Amino acid sequence: MEFIKIYPSFSYAISNSTTTAGIISSASIAENTVDTEKYQENTISLSAYKSNLFKENSSLYLIAGINGNEVEGIYVLDQLYKWMQAEQLLELPIIVIPILNIEGYYAGIKENSQGLLLDSSFPIHWNHPQAPTRITEVEFIQELFESYPPLIVFTFRTASFPSPVSLGSQSAKIISSKGSREFAEFFIKYNEYSLSDWKENEHRKSLGEASVGSFGGTLEGYAANFFSADILSFHLPKMNRNLSLKEIWSKNETAFKNFLIGQRFGR
Repeated sequence: MEFIKIYPSFSYAISNSTTTAGIISSASIAENTVDTEKYQENTISLSAYKSNLFKENSSLYLIAGINGNEVEGIYVLDQLYKWMQAEQLLELPIIVIPILNIEGYYAGIKENSQGLLLDSSFPIHWNHPQAPTRITEVEFIQELFESYPPLIVFTFRTASFPSPVSLGSQSAKIISSKGSREFAEFFIKYNEYSLSDWKENEHRKSLGEASVGSFGGTLEGYAANFFSADILSFHLPKMNRNLSLKEIWSKNETAFKNFLIGQRFGR
């Protein structure tokens, strides 16, 4: 399946502190590394990838790297995206954002280049006040969602707690909204993760963050509240010496491929 690259329509400032070192390239287990050369062009270039079979008002979003240090989700989506590019049987309207917080990723930190957590930066409701400063990643998501309204949003996250020695099935979870519950049940048949209903505060708690306050909420909450999108958030186990990124991908690979090839998507 072919993809078309999308850039923000607006100009934005770039932090001079951004580095191409990359947190994944410095991972303690060498075989876990994502090909950092692939993303070097994105060091100062926030972008997304839209399938060439795109249809308006019927979009599946795949988003990773909301926090710059969520390497597990970044790796899994990277592997999935490579497979989608080579798979000719796919005919789905998909938008892929491999790394939303591209500067945080290269700096190896959770926050973006402004020192802000994107999980506390999205509007909560329609009369929510604007953030006190422009947040490039939030503006890009808003622009994409308004141009290509999301039907379903998959986010690839990292659970806040350490993984056990095993493949981490018990520590990982899928958080789904009511409309995507059937999809979540499909995935847990393969990866054996736990399943939770999506609630904004519970979602943030799983990520190890505070409850929603007056400043802002998560990307998932923004998609659900403003666009009535269904949410499926994969909270993957943390990589450790006994659990590689390749093993995390292997635990989920069959489910994602079968899901997309079977086109289990749509209302």
